[in-house]
Amino acid sequence: MRAKRWFAIAAQIISLFLPGVGGTLSAASSDPLASATLVLIGGTPVLFLITLWRYRSSMFSMGSFGTSTTRFCWLLIDTTVVRWIYVVLIAATSVGINIAVPEADGTIGSGVRMAVQSCGTLLVGLLAFRGLRRYIEILLRILILGSLLLATDALSSSEPNIGGSLWAGVCAVHFFTLMKALTVFGTQQNRDSGMALANVIALIAVLAYAIPHGSMPTPEKFAGALLPAGVLYVAIPLTVMIIPVFGTNWARGVLSEAELGMLTSTGPVWGSLAAFGLKAFGWAATPALNSYQVAGIVLVVLLALLGELINSERNKFATTHAEALAKRALRPGQNVDGTEPSAVS
Repeated sequence: MRAKRWFAIAAQIISLFLPGVGGTLSAASSDPLASATLVLIGGTPVLFLITLWRYRSSMFSMGSFGTSTTRFCWLLIDTTVVRWIYVVLIAATSVGINIAVPEADGTIGSGVRMAVQSCGTLLVGLLAFRGLRRYIEILLRILILGSLLLATDALSSSEPNIGGSLWAGVCAVHFFTLMKALTVFGTQQNRDSGMALANVIALIAVLAYAIPHGSMPTPEKFAGALLPAGVLYVAIPLTVMIIPVFGTNWARGVLSEAELGMLTSTGPVWGSLAAFGLKAFGWAATPALNSYQVAGIVLVVLLALLGELINSERNKFATTHAEALAKRALRPGQNVDGTEPSAVS
């Protein structure tokens, strides 16, 4: 069991490292939409067929209509309808992130992009923390946003790369939407099916635009890359979509939510190492980071880790407190789980 847990930790770290590799490689394309098309063409059919094999025809069902309601944009709507809304939203933001990754990684670098991107997941619970008066977590998120000013070189440079930072913000919007969607989807089957269907919609939308506008991932689109186009055709879909999705899904079944959250918080470090490694081997040209940007990335990671640690400790305390209250409520002679003791003959 301990070995399986370590394998899960390794799988999650690899799943954080590889998107930095894929993003850096995809930045070599002269047309970001061609890179996005390559990712979706290479990854979507694989994920769709595996999901279809696991769930058969039930993968097209996102629940029964009329059984429950969910709040969406301050309105109470049928939960199944909300799930389908999120399928479409994830499809739209998937198109956005697959275009944004090469744009951002080619200008501000993988590490900075992943630091900005991580805010998408960190901001999901901001309103919830405000309602619960968890002001420490709110303060940490404000400090993380401040650290991004260093990471994106907005403070140290007279001409910060606003365009690259905005593209990184598109990535953050995708992950914000994704985290909200996963909560609404509920079950693992709905999550897997929802993501697979969203990617199919994204692929259809991208192809509908890319084919008539000449944005298909043809070899000339990667003429300036330091690696052959044939290698990129395999490496980019594998590192951006296929391996990270399977690695994270498997790790989620072994690790606790707190452990997974803490590992995910280190993503910017692995993204920076991926870009540095590719540049060191001469496989990709990546933007250089100054000391302010490195400090910003480190601060984002440390503050995110601290936030996850505080959240984990709060959850442990809440669980222990609830168990203690339950024990006090037991009648004399009852078992801890509230059942009556079995008669012994």
